[in-house]
Amino acid sequence: MADKFDLLIIDGRPAAETTSLDVAENSDLVLISTGTSIDDLEPSLELARELIKKGISRDKIVFSVAKSPSDSEGRKAKATIEEWNFAVLDTVIPFKSGYSSALDSGRALFETPFKTLNEVAKKMVEEIHDIIN
Repeated sequence: MADKFDLLIIDGRPAAETTSLDVAENSDLVLISTGTSIDDLEPSLELARELIKKGISRDKIVFSVAKSPSDSEGRKAKATIEEWNFAVLDTVIPFKSGYSSALDSGRALFETPFKTLNEVAKKMVEEIHDIIN
């Protein structure tokens, strides 16, 4: 499918099994989204470490922090990811019902009825765009 599209987004399982590894091997960027709690961070960081053990370049892996209950929790999560020597997006997506509602109805994070939420999500998309290009 890579020959037919400029951008392909695959939402994989949080484990470095064969499918996730195959996708990662054929990707220019592996974006791992995580929450701020240790219950979210630990398996996400372990997934990244496992992908590296299986030959994926650390440079291809970037984290995004989402569902942050506060700015300070988002900063702490980013610091934890950086302590593990992984890249992380600057933009943190806060935990807001507008995002959940948009995703539940099949819309993107920047398609909420709220201008400020859409601006935050678009900033994250622009960061990813800059990394890819």
